[in-house]
Amino acid sequence: MTESIKNTGDDQVLAAIAQLVRVGNLKRARKLCEQVLGRTPHDVDALAWLGQICMDEDRWSDAISNFDKALQLRVDPWTLGNLGNCYCKTGRLAEAEHCLRGAIALKPDLVRAHVSLAVVLHGLRQFDAALKQLEAVSQLAAHDHHIPMRKGCSLTELGRLDEAQDAFAEAGQLAARFVYPRLVAFDQSAFDSISGTGPAIPPPQVMQELYTVAVREPAFQRSLLRTWQRLKSGK
Repeated sequence: MTESIKNTGDDQVLAAIAQLVRVGNLKRARKLCEQVLGRTPHDVDALAWLGQICMDEDRWSDAISNFDKALQLRVDPWTLGNLGNCYCKTGRLAEAEHCLRGAIALKPDLVRAHVSLAVVLHGLRQFDAALKQLEAVSQLAAHDHHIPMRKGCSLTELGRLDEAQDAFAEAGQLAARFVYPRLVAFDQSAFDSISGTGPAIPPPQVMQELYTVAVREPAFQRSLLRTWQRLKSGK
């Protein structure tokens, strides 16, 4: 991207920002956002893109601030959903639920908002409600691997381990080569790494057969840890 972009209209600059975000050039995208906002402080699209950039950089508080400013100027389901995800990342689950339900009300077919709401409900330990949310959205996106992946997490918490295994296997098939939700067989060394407790008694056979999400899915790792602890205690 050349410096001449500064002299084009803001619509073209916003298109350039979108492209830069897609290819991961966040530094340049941020600079262009700041240029637009320097000229037009209330440009809602630039504020929304700046919030997205902050999200991609894991700067959740800054993202919340930018999305909140954008929503004061214009309410749209995508910005509202992004704000909900930021609240979720910072543990503000009630606020996250409010935003995500609002996003769904504005755009009922916004799949990511449904999945994110299921994550929030899981965090609130409303596992049946999370499953219900995922079931509703599965009709909209039958090939989205996030849906069975999240189902597996909530099914595990409910002790429905066979169904959880099937859900994780389905997620693995749908994800293909996408590494984030890639599924692996549970083994003792993986559990020791997750729990930080060192060697423990061999897990029950049912847990040996259960699929778990690889190390980049800590929510399910914690879920698996709690489930195994319940099995060991006989509760």
